[in-house]
Amino acid sequence: MNVKGVMRWILMLCLMMLIGCGSTNSENSNDTSGNIKKLNLPKGAYEHMRWSPDGEKIVFQFDTRKTLGNTMVYDLTQSRYQVVSIPVERSVNSVGWISNSKLFFTVIESGGLSQSLYSFDLSSSKSVLLKEHIKDLSSVEWDRKGENVVIGRTSQDKNEILKFDQNTLKLSQTETIPGSSLSRWSYDGKKIAGIVGKEIQIFDLEAKQSTQVVDYSPGWADSLSWSPDGRWIAFSGGPSKELSGLYIVDSQGKNKPVKIYDRGIASLDWSPKGDQIAFTTVGSPGINEVYLIRVPEEFR
Repeated sequence: MNVKGVMRWILMLCLMMLIGCGSTNSENSNDTSGNIKKLNLPKGAYEHMRWSPDGEKIVFQFDTRKTLGNTMVYDLTQSRYQVVSIPVERSVNSVGWISNSKLFFTVIESGGLSQSLYSFDLSSSKSVLLKEHIKDLSSVEWDRKGENVVIGRTSQDKNEILKFDQNTLKLSQTETIPGSSLSRWSYDGKKIAGIVGKEIQIFDLEAKQSTQVVDYSPGWADSLSWSPDGRWIAFSGGPSKELSGLYIVDSQGKNKPVKIYDRGIASLDWSPKGDQIAFTTVGSPGINEVYLIRVPEEFR
């Protein structure tokens, strides 16, 4: 074999090695260390994502090009998803967990100005109307005890806490608190984090006072979620569009937020087990994806 033939053979071998080394796992295409994983789901738009109390399932509302307001439960122990058929005439607007076997959801009422709140039993597939004619609703969040619901208002003037009997789910009392959007309960049920303008604020239910954690003017903060131990808050946003991503900040607001993911995301939720955060990408119109990212050790 002449010199040209040897060089040609070496060039082909190097090319084959480069092609082989360049192949990636589609589920971890954004992170070669394996800290991020994409869930294998049908093509569509996903939002209102919440972990089950035991940290083994995720529920979300999703839309496809053909249908709107679907509800899906993804079982992480089996890596399988199930579309849940909720027997209501109108599309489901938001969804979450009351317990490991029971969901809550809202639907927009006729006229579009109010919403109704329902419970849904996954075992019997039965839904129960809990409260109707809720105006200016921006978010609904059930606490981990399955007793209290915080209603976030679009006006951000005032929010409302609805207290239900844990067994019968009968409404027993209501309480008004300072307003915020995207309100989220701490795991111990003693505090509520919310977004007021471009600030993240925490309302202490016992002290009856609010504390500012992050002020991102002129930037923004979007979706947020508590760590199970209450020491941290994860949120999407940033001080500018160029610096948007997934951040974690201490719930006392004593330190600067730390970015753990360098791309814009939509909704997010911190696992009750503390080791992962689920989030949806911004995506193109009508299509986005759901990922799990491992939480760095210093925030567990």
